[in-house]
Amino acid sequence: ELDGNEACDDGNVEDEDGCSASCTIESGFACSDDGCEEVAGIEVGEPYHPVGASFGLTEIVVADCPQGTLVGFAAEVNQATGLRGIRGICADLEVDDGELAWEESSMTSLLGSLSMSLVSSVCERDEVLIGMKIFYTAIDIEGVAPICAKAEVSGGKLDLGSAVIRERVGNDGLQKLEALCDPGSIAANRLAADPDPTGFGSLGMRCGSPE
Repeated sequence: ELDGNEACDDGNVEDEDGCSASCTIESGFACSDDGCEEVAGIEVGEPYHPVGASFGLTEIVVADCPQGTLVGFAAEVNQATGLRGIRGICADLEVDDGELAWEESSMTSLLGSLSMSLVSSVCERDEVLIGMKIFYTAIDIEGVAPICAKAEVSGGKLDLGSAVIRERVGNDGLQKLEALCDPGSIAANRLAADPDPTGFGSLGMRCGSPE
């Protein structure tokens, strides 16, 4: 039986066995009452590199996925002022008979503040996140949309298809830019932002090479 905030309990305090010493499910494992089992999947390795946009502000804060990698965004939105807060939506990327599939597993902590409504946009289940389309004004980021790519597994490697822009969360700014991971890279586990009293001065995420 799980206690408090435990996500798993395998009866020991060892890491790298599926259930960590702090009783969280480790990436690449699935846990139940019968224990933890390793599952085939894709992880994002180093080196990491950031993508995003910045408009001169420097108080960057970050939020990491508890497990897995970023596959979309959940935003706190004020219709009058746009993006007020944002979380990353996370998932473990799993491979079944050569096909990529995932289920949402968690979210990052909130960057920014709560607002009037919560809206989300994620990649399709056979896609990975490869970037973000940012909607902005002269001083603030008003909205963001996931840029995704269909992923196929061939010869143990991840092959990415053409980029697809999914639904925007937040408002449509006067200007737009696309921030993409390097070719062949996908989103890793970190969301970064510079929340200010009126919105966001910076927004980005970390990318890495799939393994």
